[in-house]
Amino acid sequence: MDNNKMFELNDEELDQVSGGKVYINANNNKLVFSTTNAVYTFKNCTYRDVRDVCEDLIGKYATEAEYDAACEAALKAKGWI
Repeated sequence: MDNNKMFELNDEELDQVSGGKVYINANNNKLVFSTTNAVYTFKNCTYRDVRDVCEDLIGKYATEAEYDAACEAALKAKGWI
């Protein structure tokens, strides 16, 4: 089994989000937002939990910066970052 788990949510997959990328690294529990280059370590959750929160917010914001801010706020509210 491949132990290198790096997930990328990008324009091609999230065509309703403008530009930018969100990177989730399941190996070291890191999350990076491309608009701010903010790096967070997530805790008390799995990479799938983080991905689910980010995916739930797809298409609700006009810009990638707004989307990133909403993801960041949602993950902070859950105490995950």
